[in-house]
Amino acid sequence: MKFIVFSLLLLSLASLKCEEAYAQIYSTTIQRPANIVGSLIIGENIATIKNFEATPNNDALICKIKGIYFVSSSLQPAALYPGINGHLGFWFELNNKPISASTNRSYVTEHMPIILATSPFLIALDQGDTIGTRFASTGPNIGITYIDPPSNSEPSIASYTLSIYKVDN
Repeated sequence: MKFIVFSLLLLSLASLKCEEAYAQIYSTTIQRPANIVGSLIIGENIATIKNFEATPNNDALICKIKGIYFVSSSLQPAALYPGINGHLGFWFELNNKPISASTNRSYVTEHMPIILATSPFLIALDQGDTIGTRFASTGPNIGITYIDPPSNSEPSIASYTLSIYKVDN
């Protein structure tokens, strides 16, 4: 049911004129949260960007145009060593403060060591606001992983992607 609602939301948003402001950043590295408080995820690659700016550490985006934005984050939570069980949580932060109801918690086990987790969200941003994704896990051996398939016919899978676009004023 959640997938159907999310798909309908995406179809509705796709019909909007979103060319005014958008961005997509992603990571091609393995990242571990620094401690129990967590870390902002770094998106060291910029796929596309208009009316946003990446922070100097590439761990958040700075909004240049006030509006209502659709934000989506996807991660590859993973047990970074065999036999690890636990969870990884991630949430959006606005101006370095957690946003309520934006948390996603994903579990990895020895039988499912890598999974895909996504979190879509709508938010009002003012000019100068920063938006980023923070993550934390139950231990240092659970993080997000970059996957480089052995075949040249498949593209690599980013450990993290953050996409955002304006949907209304």
